[in-house]
Amino acid sequence: MLKKFLIFLVVLGVLSSIFYSLFIKGWYEFRKTTSTPKEFLNHTEVSKTSYSYDSIKLMKKLRAMLSKREGFFHNSSFDDSTILIIDTIVYSPVHNKLAFILISKNPTAKQMIPNNDEFKWYYNGTSYIGRQKDSDYLLEEIGSMFTNSHDFGDLSNRIHGDRFERFNKNKIDNYKYNLNDIRFWNSPIWRKLDSLASH
Repeated sequence: MLKKFLIFLVVLGVLSSIFYSLFIKGWYEFRKTTSTPKEFLNHTEVSKTSYSYDSIKLMKKLRAMLSKREGFFHNSSFDDSTILIIDTIVYSPVHNKLAFILISKNPTAKQMIPNNDEFKWYYNGTSYIGRQKDSDYLLEEIGSMFTNSHDFGDLSNRIHGDRFERFNKNKIDNYKYNLNDIRFWNSPIWRKLDSLASH
């Protein structure tokens, strides 16, 4: 009996480590380098429990969008076998808004010109903002997509760099602030979701 319990604890520890690496680690990583002025950096944090709960809730919503081929998922290469990874979630100070990076994983065989010999998978990435309404989140895709990468780590780094360091490069309207800028949460990019949430 004790042996089974110890095996259970080891398996639970391994699964927790994997979940942390895939879903929570990125929550801290986005602060590494940034062009956002220090006085405007968003230092909002949530508990691991809340982060995990939101990851599951968002994943359920994204899966529903995938099944309807909505937005990012309009391409025919997306299907039930597509693996979705929420790379990083950042929160507004009052936790009623969030932004996150999404990366999809598909077999290389689904590409128009597949390179099956060298690579087994390819990855696409994008980002979303979410506004809480009741117990759900309204979602809107933001920024440009990153497509056809064969290196998950490289894609993750590139999309993080774009959203947390260079998103504000044009300094205009919707893309005025990086996702780790405290001013981002009240910027014009939220007009549509704020309006939907108020109805």
